[in-house]
Amino acid sequence: MILRTAESYSGTSYKLGGMDKSGIDCSALVKLSFASANIDLPRRSIEQLKAGKPIDLRNVLPGDLIFFRFDKGSKNEIDHVGIISDVSDRDNLKFIHASTKKGVMEDELNKPYNTKAFVKCVRIIGIIKASEK
Repeated sequence: MILRTAESYSGTSYKLGGMDKSGIDCSALVKLSFASANIDLPRRSIEQLKAGKPIDLRNVLPGDLIFFRFDKGSKNEIDHVGIISDVSDRDNLKFIHASTKKGVMEDELNKPYNTKAFVKCVRIIGIIKASEK
């Protein structure tokens, strides 16, 4: 349910503070996707990070959250979040997120831009089955 909801926003343009198909940001995509499975997450990505249990990248599953810090000058620990969508190739994990340039899309962690910005992954406790497609 979570991944299906995230995928339903595919192609939606990025809009800071946006929360619907007319424009959405990364943390709203996560919040709304989890809400489809009756899981209430905070609105801001930094709070979403705190809502989960840190997990090793080698152990991620679809539905886990992945966090980035693209703005190295920022005082924030993270500034972007996505949802792990495909772990079939452990050397090239995929995630769904709201990209500022391309809108909601599935992306690959092994792209240099993403690899450099990667911070950590967390699992929202007890939702693994909720993330099944």
